[in-house]
Amino acid sequence: MAGPYIWGWIVVVLAVAGIVFALARALRGWEAPLVKGLLGWWLFLLLAMPALIPRTDGDLAPALLVYCFEAFLQREGRSGAAGRVLIAASVLALVFGLATWLVRRRRQSRAPATDTPSTAAATADLRAGSLLD
Repeated sequence: MAGPYIWGWIVVVLAVAGIVFALARALRGWEAPLVKGLLGWWLFLLLAMPALIPRTDGDLAPALLVYCFEAFLQREGRSGAAGRVLIAASVLALVFGLATWLVRRRRQSRAPATDTPSTAAATADLRAGSLLD
């Protein structure tokens, strides 16, 4: 049986997935697929990427929380490890976002072209001979 630590991480990942899904729904009419993909991956990894909690026995917490705690609430104000994890998460988000965009772009280029209402009407007019007069 999973302990409360595992259940806590399951809740974190599900909450972050819900946030990213809500963002995707909010931006569904937005005509910037590259930016949407990058933003979605970056948000997911930024909120869900684990980092070691300093001075513990290997416990993990979301890197953003560890970073904020170490940077703003500690006397030293150093957040080295968590900061490096966040930078790595940002690089991963860039890679995953670009890969997602390239896959979608490749699928769209392979898909057969569908007639829009205006091109279908123009084709019908052309076939009827009205545009050739």
